[in-house]
Amino acid sequence: MHYPLTAIPPEADLAGMAVSRTVLPRGIDLGPLFAGLPNDLCPCPHWGYLLEGRMALRYQDGSVEEIHAGDVYYIGPGHFPTVLEDAVSLDFSPIGPWRELLQHLAARMPAAPAPGF
Repeated sequence: MHYPLTAIPPEADLAGMAVSRTVLPRGIDLGPLFAGLPNDLCPCPHWGYLLEGRMALRYQDGSVEEIHAGDVYYIGPGHFPTVLEDAVSLDFSPIGPWRELLQHLAARMPAAPAPGF
């Protein structure tokens, strides 16, 4: 099984691991989306590669880590990302926790305006 990098479906499952290409603009506030998760932090671990940009990760223990374009990373459960520069990442996460996270985020997303407004 394979996917082109720019055409990975939202819940791509590669042998039990979710794969996603995530694009986040600088300064996006993810707080409202993460509200209601344990400690309002992402509970899903991620392994990946930051293709573009720069992000800071705050962990439950108060530590902060910065990742830069070109970095391969592991982000443990209990983190909150801050996008310092427009970022594009390729992430791999266990499919169960990933799907739970997507369901939570979808439920917290504001409704899209109706066409024509």
